[in-house]
Amino acid sequence: MDLGSLLNQDTSSLSIESLRELLKESESSVKLNRLTNATFTLPSTLEQSFEFFNVHIQLLLSIQYTDDEAYGSQYANTILVESLRTCTQGLIRMHYGQQWLFQFSCHFTFTIWQWLHTSTDKTILMYLYGLSLSVLINHYNNNNDHIKLQESGALGLVQFIKSRSIPLGCHIWLMCCTMDNKNTTINTKILFFNELEIILEKDKQRMAGYITDFLLTLDNAQVDLLSIEVDQRLENTMMGGLVRPIFSKDDLLLGHASFLASAQNLSRHDYPEITRITRIIELQRRIKSSNFKNPLYTTICSRKLPSDMISKVKLLRTGIKSWQQIFLQQQQQNHDNTNEEFNIYLRDLIYRHYPIDQKTMLDVILAFWTIRDPYNQHRTVIINALLTQLKEKKPYNRRSSPYYAFTQLFNTPVLNTNNGITELSTHHTNNNNSNISNKDLFNNTSATTTKTGADIDISQLVSEYSHSTLKKGCLETLKLLTAYAETSTKGWVADCLQEAMPQVVEAYIKYLATLVTKENNSNRQQRQRQSSNNNTNGKHLCQVLRNPRIISLGSHVVPTLLLALDQDTFMWLQCNSIEFINLVQHYFNECSQLTKQLFVINLLETKTKIYMDQLLSMLRDKSTTMNAANSSQHTTTRWFLNHFIRPLLTVAGNGTEGVATQIFRQILKTRADFIWYLGSPSLPLSSSKDTTEDTMHTMGVHSSQQQQYEGDINFKGLEIAKTHEILAIKQIGLVDMFHEMVRLGDTTKTERLVQMWYNLWTSENNSSFTVPVSWIMQCIGLYDEAPAVVKQMIEQLIRIGIQQSIQLKTKQEQGDHSENNTIPNLLSSSSSRSFIVDIMDLMILADIPELDSIMDVFFRLYQEEEGIDDKKEGIVDDEFIWCIVETLIQLIEELRLETAFITTTTTTKQRFISKQQKMYPKPQKEMRKQILRRKQQELENRFFKGGNRKRTKKNKRQLNQLKKQLYQQIMAQEESSPSPSPSFYFDDSMDIDGQDIRQQHNPTNKIKALYQLISRALTFLLTMGSYDDSIEEIRVKVRLRNKLSEWLLLYEPLGILKKFLNQQLQEEEEQDENNNSINDLFDDLNSTIDVYIQNLIRCNQSDLVEKAQRLLDCNINL
Repeated sequence: MDLGSLLNQDTSSLSIESLRELLKESESSVKLNRLTNATFTLPSTLEQSFEFFNVHIQLLLSIQYTDDEAYGSQYANTILVESLRTCTQGLIRMHYGQQWLFQFSCHFTFTIWQWLHTSTDKTILMYLYGLSLSVLINHYNNNNDHIKLQESGALGLVQFIKSRSIPLGCHIWLMCCTMDNKNTTINTKILFFNELEIILEKDKQRMAGYITDFLLTLDNAQVDLLSIEVDQRLENTMMGGLVRPIFSKDDLLLGHASFLASAQNLSRHDYPEITRITRIIELQRRIKSSNFKNPLYTTICSRKLPSDMISKVKLLRTGIKSWQQIFLQQQQQNHDNTNEEFNIYLRDLIYRHYPIDQKTMLDVILAFWTIRDPYNQHRTVIINALLTQLKEKKPYNRRSSPYYAFTQLFNTPVLNTNNGITELSTHHTNNNNSNISNKDLFNNTSATTTKTGADIDISQLVSEYSHSTLKKGCLETLKLLTAYAETSTKGWVADCLQEAMPQVVEAYIKYLATLVTKENNSNRQQRQRQSSNNNTNGKHLCQVLRNPRIISLGSHVVPTLLLALDQDTFMWLQCNSIEFINLVQHYFNECSQLTKQLFVINLLETKTKIYMDQLLSMLRDKSTTMNAANSSQHTTTRWFLNHFIRPLLTVAGNGTEGVATQIFRQILKTRADFIWYLGSPSLPLSSSKDTTEDTMHTMGVHSSQQQQYEGDINFKGLEIAKTHEILAIKQIGLVDMFHEMVRLGDTTKTERLVQMWYNLWTSENNSSFTVPVSWIMQCIGLYDEAPAVVKQMIEQLIRIGIQQSIQLKTKQEQGDHSENNTIPNLLSSSSSRSFIVDIMDLMILADIPELDSIMDVFFRLYQEEEGIDDKKEGIVDDEFIWCIVETLIQLIEELRLETAFITTTTTTKQRFISKQQKMYPKPQKEMRKQILRRKQQELENRFFKGGNRKRTKKNKRQLNQLKKQLYQQIMAQEESSPSPSPSFYFDDSMDIDGQDIRQQHNPTNKIKALYQLISRALTFLLTMGSYDDSIEEIRVKVRLRNKLSEWLLLYEPLGILKKFLNQQLQEEEEQDENNNSINDLFDDLNSTIDVYIQNLIRCNQSDLVEKAQRLLDCNINL
């Protein structure tokens, strides 16, 4: 100690209050400074002295030190022992000497004994034990016959068993034996057993292992252990030499025999714990003998599996009843509910008889006893014993004993009633033995057969066990195997799941998901590494999801799995398991069901916004990936509309701010989400197709669904699409959303949703839009499909658009374009594009279901906003008329140009082919080989373009199919012409990567798209120009129709179109072809012309009629 420490040392006397305050100090150096050369203020009474000594011992044991500290362990021990000696001597002088030494250990608290056990330095423990031991030996050596003092001293000595030190316990027992040999007045061994029994009853779990190790030390005569841990420590601590000689090996062996002999004479009633432990130890000793016969291994267990079903069931019943009798008999004899002896018999049975190749009834009985576990205490014992065998002896094989019997038990059919449909668990077969009634087979369902190498039927079990017990047993067995699923039990778990009932698989997946969630949360809280290598349960869950059985049970597994995961575990699985993604995607790709919608409602009510975003993003990405091979095919959102849209509306319509409301707002406000979920055509879900089918689609093999759907026509490559908005309307997601709003059947919910929707799409003062106008147009286009509340919102949106167009037109006419008086414009592609232009594109070019309804609503609202009559011209009338005519002119001119381009290209190609045939005349067979060889090479290069695709077996198989198809095309060409056409050299129908670009720029596809748009435009003109005397028309509509009829510019493009269609029909007649679409279009054109000519006649515009007719005839005869 340095001089500063000596000068700063507190020399005041320590009282019990001072010791308690010092015990609260966290710094060990402060405690040591205070205890160095300390004096104590000792209590005056005996009871207070024991309390004082307790606090002092706790203070000494609380001091922690290491060798690198200033004091060092040796110096610190010196201070502690000196302080303990000072305190002890003072208490002995004040309180009756030996009497206090006999009793002090009896007053130690449980905390002190616990600290003495856990302390790595046993100096304090050995000093205290030396005090008690020395006073007791001195008392005996002085031939003091005071019985009460002898009993008190022996009782104080045996208290040190509570420290749970094995060497010290052996030393205490040997001292008791020595004292009993010298003095027969008092039985010290009984005191030892009494104290030991009390300790066992209080702390049975900890002390049971202590007694076993204690007896093992005596039996092995570990003299060196006692010498090092007890005798040498006593000599170093007491500094006065040993109080007695060192025990020899004979002493330890005699002590072991004496303990067992004394324990056998104890009463089971008075000493239940000691007798139980010694009985188990004796049984374990007898088991090691080669002559030991396990009572569980009856004659039935050794019998081979009979082929007769009735014999099997009878033997199983007899074997189970014999085990039950043995268990109950032992339990009654030993008065022990745990019946450890039965557990020992089970372990010995497994260790002795497994692994073996022969299949016996023992396999079946053991498997049944494990799964059913009739007394809820043997399943763990059996599984642990089998796991030990797997590690030490033979690896798992589902066909070997006894594992095949376990797998058989998992394969038990259970009748379940779900939604009124009775289902039998999959892949089970009924036994053909019709002579066996259900009553004979323990009142259970039919027998089953599993391919495990043995025909066993154990599904017919005793009647007192229900199927719920079987399911619980299978689940608990899987839980026990899970801890070793990455090593020894990997195949075992997989085989059990392959045969398990759906309810068992579902419960096990939930259990694994819970484990993975806890594991991830624990890693996150402890800031441990998050890599998949450290997530053992997560890796096992990924492995389980690869099991084909899990995929077939997706309807059971997916809801349970998704409900059990949190957002972090969901993301972890998404990153580490492609099987998880496929499983969830397959579940939601099925048709709409009420149970799935209820499940989604549960997700929306229980999961976080981040979780639901991850789920939707995963399904969305998976849908995009599935269709990536065929870019011309629409990415389907049917899974969202089938399973999510109705639950979303149901929960969001409740009025509470939750996850569903947030997602509803996000979809209606975010550009990418709206376009993907609601603004794009939602084709029906198709079955999964491989790359071969997708590639054949690129070669022109289209499904009937795609031929029927107009949205498959690509308008992107048209010139008119650059200046006009061509929107998809009929089959977009908004249609389903409107239908689901109608099906809600709750007007309050619908009104709440629509109000939320309207607030998202308009500004606070309801004067402008806050979303792209194309969204507004798609919503307007579905006016006829919308419920009444949504129709009111659509009308209000149209009003806002009309008001903006009128204000914009007024400002343009006034010439006021100053920046200080800007008008809120629409969020369209161009700020100068008015609402009138957008809605005209909608009515002329979009595939609107009911055009007349939208037209009437627009004209009615336009009339109300302008407040004008039919005689006064509106401010946007000219813009309205010009949009119609300008769009029609663009369509017809582009159609003419594309047709001329095709004619020129075809002529040039035919000349080139003719030239090639003259330059390279080759025999037919040689030409075919050359063509086939070259095109196959080109096909292979394109299929594996850039080396991005691995040449897997599947890819090679797909390539071979394409080559076969190519060969068939060439042979078909040979049959139709004497020699192969050189145009095969330039045929790019097999190109996989550039198909979408060619479709956009393919002239034939462009003409089809233009025909479609012209047909829509003519439909608009017919609807606009039709006149019905039976109803009162809107005045604005009549005025605009009359004005449109009077625009002579309208008739020029109509005449050009009529001439063009006439030419097309004549060419078809020459080629003996019949194109119904051109015929229909020609009929519509004639009807349109007639309608507008008749309108001029009805308005007494005879001069305009002549001019219009002259324009039509001029263009036709041009």
